[in-house]
Amino acid sequence: LPDDVSGLTITRSGQMWARGSQNGKAAIAQFVNGKWQTTVFPKLSPRVAGIYEANDGTLWVQQSYILNPREGHLGGLIKIRPGQSPEHIPPPSAPLYMYGGMGETAGGALWWGGRGLRRFDGDATVSLSVPEGLSEWVHDVYSDGAGHLWVGTRSEGVFQYDGNHWKRHGVEDGLAANF
Repeated sequence: LPDDVSGLTITRSGQMWARGSQNGKAAIAQFVNGKWQTTVFPKLSPRVAGIYEANDGTLWVQQSYILNPREGHLGGLIKIRPGQSPEHIPPPSAPLYMYGGMGETAGGALWWGGRGLRRFDGDATVSLSVPEGLSEWVHDVYSDGAGHLWVGTRSEGVFQYDGNHWKRHGVEDGLAANF
């Protein structure tokens, strides 16, 4: 088990994962047969910020936004396909930084937050046009059963993306606050 656990993830099949850091290096652990099996990713970052399970069962491991090149941190993502070894996808194919929530839209595109909103199509980070307000801090990114993307911002409310159009939800729509 990582010595600094920052969160847990349970997959749809019931697998338990812990995320965090081990001796200052990004680490995850899977609970298998009553024991934790830890994997450390020294080139990723100092800590794992999140684990997201895609619709196809692939786990995507997000690094923290803090990178230290002197420590050999490259950023990027870790991709874990069911039954396969973890694969580090470094920049420029994957994003340098990732933090905030993660979500997936129809077609398998991954989205994540932080300073603005980014999309990863499995091969490269893609720039896209987003409505005003999504340039603000993005805290949460989720997708619903219909494949719509829901994005929670620091001060501009919640945005919904149906694959073609964005809709902003704010206090005028019934939210208690725009953050």
